[in-house]
Amino acid sequence: MPRILLLCATLLALVPTGFCAALFPRSDGQVTFTTRDTNGAATQLWRVQTVSGALPEHLNARLDALALFPGVHYGPITVSPDGAWYVFSSERFDADNVGYSGTTITRADFSVVEAIRYTNQPGGTLTTLHHDGIPVIASGGNLVVFVARGPQHLSDLYSIQRQGGAWSAPVLLTGVSTNTYNYWPCLSADGTKVAFNAGPTSFPASSLCEVRVDGTGFRVVITKDGGPPGMEIGPAVQSPAYAPDGSLVFEAEWGGGERVWRLPIGGGPPVLVQPNYNNDNSPIMLPDGRVVSLLVGLYHQVKVMDLDGGSGLVLTPESSPILQPVPVEDIGIGCGAMWGPNLHVEFDGSLMEVIWPTRFASFTLQASTGLPTGWSNLVSGTNYAAFANTNAFRFFRLAK
Repeated sequence: MPRILLLCATLLALVPTGFCAALFPRSDGQVTFTTRDTNGAATQLWRVQTVSGALPEHLNARLDALALFPGVHYGPITVSPDGAWYVFSSERFDADNVGYSGTTITRADFSVVEAIRYTNQPGGTLTTLHHDGIPVIASGGNLVVFVARGPQHLSDLYSIQRQGGAWSAPVLLTGVSTNTYNYWPCLSADGTKVAFNAGPTSFPASSLCEVRVDGTGFRVVITKDGGPPGMEIGPAVQSPAYAPDGSLVFEAEWGGGERVWRLPIGGGPPVLVQPNYNNDNSPIMLPDGRVVSLLVGLYHQVKVMDLDGGSGLVLTPESSPILQPVPVEDIGIGCGAMWGPNLHVEFDGSLMEVIWPTRFASFTLQASTGLPTGWSNLVSGTNYAAFANTNAFRFFRLAK
């Protein structure tokens, strides 16, 4: 199985004192998306941090530097909830995928890239995995849910898992579905179940369904005629995503226009997240509970907002110097925690505080009085440090 391994750098975040990351800890989030190349193919892969003014990072160059074969990469690209893994399609990491792109995963630090291959039985012939539409990957990188043609349906959901260093045979998840098309999956945060679009046609979806990743527990969650009482029935419900509390957000056109709705976990009718956005689609959830979606203006823009519809922030504005004049493709986006630790430095009178996400508490905070001088270890086993504002430290970083 082709795989590329690189040494990981210890320098993961470098912050001069005086820097303030807006809305921390909300800076601990990322969005992945796709744009088209000059030939019209969805081959340009990106990620962006979920803070105001963040510049999207073009991922193609990172992948091309590791590639083994000629060819291109294809979106959509999605990210695991823990922010550590991406899944997409590529021709460049397996000889069998040249000219026929295959399902590919990579660590967010690009220390590992792998074209997924599996066997139907121990010692059997390796088969290259291919998918349609949006693939999704669980935290830890050992579970992928993808879409492919099924034995009875034109599109079905499958799960595939890494077991003992090898990938298992795909498991059909939607065999009992009565829908011809089952697609657009979204994994729950714990990786145990998946919500998805379903319907008699590939677009639009007429219902949202759910199933466990072992293929059990299939159910219809809501249909296009399940809107609030007295509201005009829309043509579709689609693009489901799990909130951290287990409730679902999704796109529907009840009452006119594409808008983001929420289905409360305790039951009851769907709730409109933000009535002021009437051309808002493809929602997905950040681990901190914010909603990422595509807002349609002159073209699609990546937007993030609170679950109550407040604090809306466009991450890819129409004036973006990085993306102009290429729009974000409405083929699926991904979101998760940040790909690496980010530091926040605050001043409070005579005290200087350094804070970073708790999930990086195993890292060691280091400081320097001025680059390129040496680094001193300060604290580890925590996500917080405080110093007198008169100390000589000017730069901080986290090291593993």
